[in-house]
Amino acid sequence: MMNKQQLPPDDLPAEFTVYDEVLRRRLNESATKGFYESCDRITRALLSQTEWNLSTKPPIIRLVINCPSIEVYWYIISAITQIANRLDRLCDGKAIICVFPPKEYGAPFEMRVSEIFLYKDFFL
Repeated sequence: MMNKQQLPPDDLPAEFTVYDEVLRRRLNESATKGFYESCDRITRALLSQTEWNLSTKPPIIRLVINCPSIEVYWYIISAITQIANRLDRLCDGKAIICVFPPKEYGAPFEMRVSEIFLYKDFFL
């Protein structure tokens, strides 16, 4: 493997600028808005009961949902196929959904959107 110091300046990766950060933030805001607006009324109501965010850092989009109660957690889990289908439209399967229950209830549920077919019968 070649050391970076051995590469000519034109072959080195570009420096990350403030402008790049602004573009990344705008992409994240746009993707978040697009995802939320694509959700049906019931899914929006469920999401409004949680703390959630959509991270668009390459190479994969990550939807993180923090549930305040075990009841909300189970409602979100029961709607996971609808949520995954909406997210799939945005990212063509290159996303992960991570649903956190309250801390006292254990580990989060995590799934790749591309694997939704494995869960369709389970969460009907």
